[in-house]
Amino acid sequence: MLGLPAGRMLGPRGVDQGRRREVLVAGDRVVVRGEVSGTPAGELFGVPHTGKSFRIMAIDIQTIRDGKIARTYHLENWLSGLGQLRAK
Repeated sequence: MLGLPAGRMLGPRGVDQGRRREVLVAGDRVVVRGEVSGTPAGELFGVPHTGKSFRIMAIDIQTIRDGKIARTYHLENWLSGLGQLRAK
């Protein structure tokens, strides 16, 4: 995938790493559960730099048609991540 090491995913600025944790295949659907963690290098989504780290879950649900991805639903739990960065 895009020349990244096995299991690595891309993320927004300040995200150090992403990893696939589980892949499920059922008929024409593929579900990927991933985990993203990092320590932002600066402001992230309006949260000032604090030096704190976060860990969130990401889910992708893809529909395959004729061997190609026809539709993708993507969800990242940034509410949890931003809460971790803002915690005192």
